[in-house]
Amino acid sequence: MNIVSIVLAVVTVAMASGQTPAKSVATAEALIRQSDAAMANAVEAKSVDQLVAFYDAEAVAGSGMPPVQGLTGIRAMWTKFLGQPCFSLTWKADKVMVISSGELGYSTGSWRDGKKTGPYLIVWRKKDGQWKALFDSAWNSHSPEEAARTGLAPLHTAPEVEVPRTPIPDDPDCPYPDCPF
Repeated sequence: MNIVSIVLAVVTVAMASGQTPAKSVATAEALIRQSDAAMANAVEAKSVDQLVAFYDAEAVAGSGMPPVQGLTGIRAMWTKFLGQPCFSLTWKADKVMVISSGELGYSTGSWRDGKKTGPYLIVWRKKDGQWKALFDSAWNSHSPEEAARTGLAPLHTAPEVEVPRTPIPDDPDCPYPDCPF
């Protein structure tokens, strides 16, 4: 065995050791899918404690409202939602992916709350051997026309707001005529 063969063998082993095998990625994707479904089941059971257990300590969550960060904020958010007598929320992951390191992944799919529906995204991080939700968000996805046709709630849009511009006097680098800002 010559030195080139030995070097190639060492480099190949070193490169392979830095990658997660396809089987490990597939296993991670299955675990994220299970966690996503179990999280949806916790919502159906209206269990705040079970829900919060799925989140990373640094998690950010929020949909159609100011986002909350950390377990205390997430607990307060879910306590408020689940405390509403008519609250109903279901979802199902359509797609799950994990990056090659096996440390981050995401699940995305569709949610439904009564007549409202739309997509969601949860970014998961593997921490201490468990998959935890790091970022959790959902939004309405349909146009007003689709809402009228299907009876679903329309997409909420922010009202137009006039943003005052402060002119910069005599700025030679401003690309706009009369430099409006």
